[in-house]
Amino acid sequence: MYRIVFLLIILFNSSTICLSQSKTVHGKVYAFKNLALQNIKVVSKKSKLSVLTDSLGNYTINCKSKDRLIFLGAGFEKVIKRVNNKDTINIKMVLKEDDKSIAEAKEFGHVSESNLSYSLANYAEYNNDFSNYPDIFAMLQGKFPGIQIINSPLGRKIQIRGKNSITGSSDALYVIDGVISQSIENIEPFNVKTIKILKNAAIYGARGGSGAIVITTRIK
Repeated sequence: MYRIVFLLIILFNSSTICLSQSKTVHGKVYAFKNLALQNIKVVSKKSKLSVLTDSLGNYTINCKSKDRLIFLGAGFEKVIKRVNNKDTINIKMVLKEDDKSIAEAKEFGHVSESNLSYSLANYAEYNNDFSNYPDIFAMLQGKFPGIQIINSPLGRKIQIRGKNSITGSSDALYVIDGVISQSIENIEPFNVKTIKILKNAAIYGARGGSGAIVITTRIK
């Protein structure tokens, strides 16, 4: 009996040691289609060790088998990824597309101005992962921290800070798949392909005086 108990203790301790074993994880951090991100901070949640990605977006870090890695970059949404005993973890980060975040991404050396401008112009549809947001308004607030969401008897309205309309309304105009719309309440985040905020929406006339939120959906 004592021998069985002793063996069980040894097995338990061996399992505990295995679970807490250190390992080396490597991978690449990128944005848009395949834009390498430099100087992204990669942090082991358990050991608190951290490293920075190189000019090709590559990193190598020592962590635990059951650890979590945290990926941090100025102007980008934070990513937390379970290691789950993997040796390679590649991470796609999403750029917050407000002016401040774009400036920070360049200022902190994550990406060059020319590469970022090209990606925004040609691969904007790759810069999203909206499926985790509960609704379209939470998605907008997460991606564009500068906007204000106002509750009104007619539903929620969005205001772009710093914009005042000559028509008296400070509500942003909604443009969905090229068509001016009254509401975005029924748009599911996972159906959004691209989204951008236009502070200067003169193309839409007086109604665009308070700016516009332009959405392209995956299902038209």
